Amino acid sequence: MADSRFFQKSGDKTVHEIALLLGAEIRGDGHFVISDVAPLESADAGHLSFFDNRKYLEVFKLTKAGACIVSPEMAVHAPKNCILLVSKNPYKAYAQAAQMFYPDQRTGHIHESAVIGSGVEIGEGSVIEAGAVIGDNVVIGAGCRIGANAVITHAVIGDHVTIYRGAGPDTVIGAGTWIDNLVQIGHNVQIGKMCVIVAQVGISGSTVIEDFAMLGGQAGVAGHLRIGSGARIGAQSGVMRDVPAGEEQLGSPSQPSKQFMRQVAALKRLIAGSK
Repeated sequence: MADSRFFQKSGDKTVHEIALLLGAEIRGDGHFVISDVAPLESADAGHLSFFDNRKYLEVFKLTKAGACIVSPEMAVHAPKNCILLVSKNPYKAYAQAAQMFYPDQRTGHIHESAVIGSGVEIGEGSVIEAGAVIGDNVVIGAGCRIGANAVITHAVIGDHVTIYRGAGPDTVIGAGTWIDNLVQIGHNVQIGKMCVIVAQVGISGSTVIEDFAMLGGQAGVAGHLRIGSGARIGAQSGVMRDVPAGEEQLGSPSQPSKQFMRQVAALKRLIAGSK
């Protein structure tokens, strides 16, 4: 369910129309009308959703979505009355379906504030947004989108290339959260209020960081994880599992700080004893 202030929906679709585009197998009523796309947890009877990650199996079993894109292997877990569109690649199929409901309606243009170098080639229908800088002799194909303030140099870009967005929920950053320079926040990430995220932290897609969490410089967080409220992640830590609320973790892969420090101390004793 995209924000209507930014995305314009093209109209309702039948399950049959969607399946035809995706090349998916229909299991259920192909004449059923879908009004929009939505994540599993917030979808209702008029929505199309998708299931592609076993971590969300219980959410899938309880979804109220009218139709869902799913792999052949996961179809057996579908809730009763949910129409299935069976696809070998549900994630890709859902992205295609979302584009069907929300097609890019912009026509090609180059914003007056964009800086275009000498010898640049830009294909028909491409959009260059405000403040973008395109270096000398760069080639951009047809139907591309170069986002605001992007800088492109020494590049040859093919047709229909754009900046991607999330496949489901919006990326949300809570009030009062402090984000330092060079932090990368992936698609669909949800960050609570009053968090501190220090320079060069990377947060992968669909991860949830609860209120008051702190992430030290250059920490990396894998996708689809939950960092609990008040958790503290040390600098350069690599988080690969959920972190309980209030816990402090260090190291890569990260672990509770006391356990990490015991391992460091044991390693020092081992090295000292070998001399």
